[in-house]
Amino acid sequence: MVYCIINPIIAPTVLLYFLLAMGCQRYNALYVYKSSYESGGRFWGAVFHQIMVGLYGMQVSPQSICVFDVVPVPIPACLPGGEQE
Repeated sequence: MVYCIINPIIAPTVLLYFLLAMGCQRYNALYVYKSSYESGGRFWGAVFHQIMVGLYGMQVSPQSICVFDVVPVPIPACLPGGEQE
């Protein structure tokens, strides 16, 4: 209950803090810190492949749970269009 009252005070302060922190981190990453290596984007193909495998896996696992579930009544969340009556 107390947080609901002080939220309008905290939210703008936190927003300002994170915006300033993001600006400082971006400046440091671009102009201050020197990286000891540079791949020139050659690693991007492997990174993209790993991301796609993870996304497809996250899509297939809930669908397989719904398909191979042994409950005689279908789960409403698995049906297209939301809840069915």
